[in-house]
Amino acid sequence: MSLERDSYERIIENLYDGLYFVDRNRVITYWNKAAEQISGFTANEVVGKSCSDNILTHVDIEGNNLCTRMCPLAATISIGATLVNDDDTIDSLIKRADTLLYESKTSGRNCLTVG
Repeated sequence: MSLERDSYERIIENLYDGLYFVDRNRVITYWNKAAEQISGFTANEVVGKSCSDNILTHVDIEGNNLCTRMCPLAATISIGATLVNDDDTIDSLIKRADTLLYESKTSGRNCLTVG
């Protein structure tokens, strides 16, 4: 199955789950429609800003701000990555990527699993 770039963009833009991307400096580079609905911030308001600029305030169970001392994004990133095969369907591609992401998360901090 061959998917064009705009197919992927339509898929992630129309997820019901909020999705955002940050670069290595934790600057927001992408913010989908669901993230807008959940947070109340539009993509234009957040893209290019640090996630700690009063946009995403990560707190622990006691309500303590983690962004200034123990940022969860700085502590760990787990990634599951896969390539599209000619015989893939959207379902098989997403299932494989999800399985690889789960494998990365259970393998420890800062893991990349490719398959």
